[in-house]
Amino acid sequence: MKKTGFSLIEVMMVLAIMGVAAVGFMTFMRNQNKTQKTIISSGEINILVNEVRGHLAKEEICVKSFKGFRITKDKPVPVEKILKFNDEVMYEIGKIYGDANVTLSSMSLVDFDTDSKDGLSGRLKLKLALERNAEVYGNKTINRTINLDVMLDEGELLVDCYPAGMQRAIDNSSKIKELQQMQEAVMQLMEKSQKGDSGVIPKKEESRSNQKEVESSDRPAQKEEYREAIPQLPDNLQITEEQMQQGLELLKQMMEKMQQGE
Repeated sequence: MKKTGFSLIEVMMVLAIMGVAAVGFMTFMRNQNKTQKTIISSGEINILVNEVRGHLAKEEICVKSFKGFRITKDKPVPVEKILKFNDEVMYEIGKIYGDANVTLSSMSLVDFDTDSKDGLSGRLKLKLALERNAEVYGNKTINRTINLDVMLDEGELLVDCYPAGMQRAIDNSSKIKELQQMQEAVMQLMEKSQKGDSGVIPKKEESRSNQKEVESSDRPAQKEEYREAIPQLPDNLQITEEQMQQGLELLKQMMEKMQQGE
């Protein structure tokens, strides 16, 4: 009599093959999940670093967050937080960002490299240590840096800063343009003071009229002298907030004196 079906050995072989396949599939899925989390966390790190750089590029944010820190070439300066314009905290160490995948574990100002003879201005790096919370490939902690252009006072305390090559350059050019407009206003007042308030030569006496004609012929030369007396601002000039205010105040005082006829 012929029997049909599987023998015990055949069943065991099938179960063994299925077990190996199941283990392989589970390992594959686990690796796929790990790869996906690695990609997500890397993307969130890039987004966070760009957000921090963009936030520091806003007017006064970099100075508000780091002003008064003593900067030395070889000694890292720990940073606990980055502020908003209203002095509230925007980024803080120990906080989780993104979709709970990245922790800002530490911040520090490092590697000051001066670019001036007096050693009071140069390039500084903001180092961010970012910890990936998920199970990922590679290192759990990733270090990223943001380059900052900074100015120090004579006591090596930070007084001005902004991310290298970002919005502050645009803000700086607008300040230069404002100063140039003030210069033009001063020139117009100078020319007006030569003519009189009405801009018309008064006809009181013939000799006075002749004198005015001589003065009028000399005005182009005088105008050039005034222009030479007022320094022209180069387009790539770097101006701090304090220097900007001092320049505007000086020009305003000049305008007031000319309006008063001094």
